[in-house]
Amino acid sequence: KGGEILFVSKRKMLLSKIVAVLLLILSAPWVFLSIVGLGLSISRLFGSASAGEDLSVAIGILLFFGLLVVWAVVLFRRISAATRFNTFFELDADGILPVEQLAASFGKPADAVAKSFQMLLKHGYLVNCVMQNPDALQIVLYRNGNNIKERMDVCCCPSCGASVTVRHGFVAVCPYCHSDISSSK
Repeated sequence: KGGEILFVSKRKMLLSKIVAVLLLILSAPWVFLSIVGLGLSISRLFGSASAGEDLSVAIGILLFFGLLVVWAVVLFRRISAATRFNTFFELDADGILPVEQLAASFGKPADAVAKSFQMLLKHGYLVNCVMQNPDALQIVLYRNGNNIKERMDVCCCPSCGASVTVRHGFVAVCPYCHSDISSSK
């Protein structure tokens, strides 16, 4: 396999890294200079009337470039979270993961893990996976660790008639009546 990443978008990860690094390179000097300017403005505040204008300019620059630094940190956190999900997904054998299992592994509540997963999926960091049913909180992986595409079947529950997406050749549990649903082998 050679460390191939299967469940994250390599393009999105690379683009996010480039943007985050550029934001930090652009912002760091301005944040530093605005902090210095802020300190100088405060020290001169009592001696000059124009020091108030200097102070407001320094605060404005600090806020603007500080927000760019925060954006870079958010991008780095998304990259880290997507990498963590990917690492866990690569170790999965059957392609269906209960969110509770991920939550226990990550040391976070299940709803926080589900929210993080959905956000990363929405923003294009995660690929080849989907949340099967938000009520059941199961993540379905469309490819296994051997880079073989898996087929998904929409099956009808024999007990209640609900339509449920099931990985081909596998058994799922109906999120409504908890009956076993098997796809065609």
